[in-house]
Amino acid sequence: MLTGTNRSFFELLIVSIWGLVFAFTAGVCNANGSGTQVHHPSGGAAEYGVAELGEGLAAYDSNDLAGAWYIHSLASGPGAPWWEYGRWTINADYSFSGIIQEYKKAPAEISGKFLLAPNGVATFVGAPQDPDAAILPHLHMAANKSVIAGVATWSAGSPGTTQMILLTRRADSYQMSDLEGTWYVHSLASGPGMPWWEHGSVTVSADGSFHGMVREYKRDLQELSGQFQIDPNGVVTLTGAPQDPRENGFVALHMSADKNVIAAVHTWSGGYPGTTELKIFTRQAKSYSTADLPGRWYRYALASGPGAPWWEYGPVDIKPDGSFSSVCQEYNDDPDEISGQLKIDSNGVVTIEGKMQSPYVNGYGTMHLSADKNVIAGIASWSTGSPGSSEIDVFTRISTAE
Repeated sequence: MLTGTNRSFFELLIVSIWGLVFAFTAGVCNANGSGTQVHHPSGGAAEYGVAELGEGLAAYDSNDLAGAWYIHSLASGPGAPWWEYGRWTINADYSFSGIIQEYKKAPAEISGKFLLAPNGVATFVGAPQDPDAAILPHLHMAANKSVIAGVATWSAGSPGTTQMILLTRRADSYQMSDLEGTWYVHSLASGPGMPWWEHGSVTVSADGSFHGMVREYKRDLQELSGQFQIDPNGVVTLTGAPQDPRENGFVALHMSADKNVIAAVHTWSGGYPGTTELKIFTRQAKSYSTADLPGRWYRYALASGPGAPWWEYGPVDIKPDGSFSSVCQEYNDDPDEISGQLKIDSNGVVTIEGKMQSPYVNGYGTMHLSADKNVIAGIASWSTGSPGSSEIDVFTRISTAE
């Protein structure tokens, strides 16, 4: 919170709604706030449509979709442990095709067709638009046109399972120096090791070696080091990790075309083997200020632990002073409104005033703004509702015309 066979959103695309068209439309955000220390004003939910962006402000068109994209996804609830990753190519006529790899299963082909509307939000034509209905997919493309985030609900396999989806565009080329710099990482696990999150920062050298400090769910900081490699497609690998996606310890990562975000899925080999994990890395910029936050964003959240299955999504308006307001849609619940105050430090770490600052207690949360100032990623522990649930959040800035 801002604060049998498992069938995923993408698999259901193949078997349930083959040939349907994606329509990027506006959504409604319903927030419950059960894991967030924010103020909930009274009043009904408001619809955030394309028109509300302001005439001439929306800045997306169908050409923004064309290219190669990598997919990384995590499920929570009855279908966990589960992840999915793969690659698809989107053509100028909006059709796409590709290969997806599901947790410990054989690769499968996928194809379909979709469109992008002016506000950058994606939903299937023909799929239920009721947030309480299964298969609901809601996604948004960030202003950098290199990252898409979203959530969905399964209708088969393990119905009611909730899912977060991250897509990263492939650049024309990559080299080892693209990895160099400081990165913040935020992770969520589902399956036997939940509730669990991880956050921290790592510094990557030009040769791909990295070191840093990370904190696991309600635990002390610990050192982290290793070696990354990156191929010409932006696929990042961890030296020593298994290459077979069916093995515990497997990890698959991809760097976005703007070189500021890395998305990944991972299967644990220790602790609680078989646990699945979603990671998002955001590059640190040279400097940050409160002026980097204002604007309109879409936020997506997924929880694991006692509160799962659960997701939340919707638009967030951030004012120049850091105050924010949102009308968000929560999994199987009514729309609600939330508001609060954001702060950002010189490293790009974003916090909500009033949230717990101790990582050992429920109610803790922390986020980070990417170097291009278009993506925010974070984690949180719930203090109400189902206390102790762990959560991952991704914000994508809405592109506007100058």
